[in-house]
Amino acid sequence: MTHIISRYSAKNAPPITKRRVKRNGRIFFAILILVIIGYAMGIMTSLAFSYQSHNEPITYINETVRRGDTLWTIADRYCDNSTNIQEYIHKIAKLNNLDSNYSLAPGQELLIPTAESAKHN
Repeated sequence: MTHIISRYSAKNAPPITKRRVKRNGRIFFAILILVIIGYAMGIMTSLAFSYQSHNEPITYINETVRRGDTLWTIADRYCDNSTNIQEYIHKIAKLNNLDSNYSLAPGQELLIPTAESAKHN
């Protein structure tokens, strides 16, 4: 019996404890990484939802183009002082699929975003 015990003495024992410690360290590190990734995804998700919840509904006005109207004059009718008129014109053109010349024809119908909703979108 002493022979069997001496065979598994601490001196000759396989380094199970070292492997176990190493494996436990890897598991702990993997769990830590997963927790950090989950936390980051939670923050990004909450930011995305908070951004969406603060958006006001978009409202539009139908405008019929009159003779002599330009996109600038139409935008000037609805644009307030806190809105950049050039950005507002670009939004109107994009919304109505106007070409790069912003060509308008009398009788043409345009959708105009209200200045408040144009600021947020």
